[in-house]
Amino acid sequence: MYILITIDCENTYRQFPFNDFTLVNMDGKSYGIPMIMEALDKRGIKGNFFLDTCAAEYYGNDTVASVASLISEQGHEVELHTHPLDGDFCRIGREKQKEIIERGIALIKSVARKPPYAFRAGSYMMDESGLAILKEYGITADCSNYYGVSPLSVTRNAVKKINGIYEFPVSFFRLHISPAISTFNRIAGTHLLYNGNCKLDINWMNISGLKRVIDTFALNGTAVLVIFLHSYSFADEKKLAQGKRGKDVIKGEVIKRFNGLLDYFSSENEFEVVTIKWLLEKMNEDNNFSEKILSAPDYVPHDIWGIDVSHLRLKR
Repeated sequence: MYILITIDCENTYRQFPFNDFTLVNMDGKSYGIPMIMEALDKRGIKGNFFLDTCAAEYYGNDTVASVASLISEQGHEVELHTHPLDGDFCRIGREKQKEIIERGIALIKSVARKPPYAFRAGSYMMDESGLAILKEYGITADCSNYYGVSPLSVTRNAVKKINGIYEFPVSFFRLHISPAISTFNRIAGTHLLYNGNCKLDINWMNISGLKRVIDTFALNGTAVLVIFLHSYSFADEKKLAQGKRGKDVIKGEVIKRFNGLLDYFSSENEFEVVTIKWLLEKMNEDNNFSEKILSAPDYVPHDIWGIDVSHLRLKR
């Protein structure tokens, strides 16, 4: 089973500097992108860093480009992420979508010396018409499909090819108590845990739950699994958003969990951590390999829990 480590690099809290949520510097140390890359580099793993280029409209091109340069210079992939300032990507109009994609590609290419291969819409707000725009600008992979959350939702956990675009969906599992969660959300008007569709987010799950669900995916023939985290996953997002800094903001358990997960991938022969670029090139070169990936079961595991309860929150 192939593993994609995907990191959304963003700061949607405009009252704070961009790097407060991307580099996360505190007490002379970075707990953001540099620490994530250090953990990956230690094990010879490359990450897929989805950089919110829309932030350049607020923070300036140089600020966002410096983060893209940091990632690229260390040999990791810089992919395109977008949190438009004026609404969800799938609802801002075709011409604005084109403008955002074009600017984002240009920004990344200016420092990485190559265009992004993949796209992820902010908050997973992508639809099929948006895929056509990606193809128009030479992006051949989308990673926005979070089943039941994204308006796209064309697949659950399997890789699909849709009108020339490869969809690498956000991997998720279902909680056994999902029906109860859905009922609670309907009554309370909340959106707790996306009605029980739980993505493989390093902040959401404990290490035993992660390993258990990942093993279940592998046993049932899943070809590609997407692991999710943010540039600020090693810090308490709520405390950062309150302007707090210092040791009590750092999530040491999540740092330990991430390193433990990388060690688990490195120690098991059935897992191979790769980049989206590598998968795309392999699929385009080898029809048999491509068919193997695209014909894998669209499997959704069910699990009793596996959730890190400290991360639970109600979303209205």
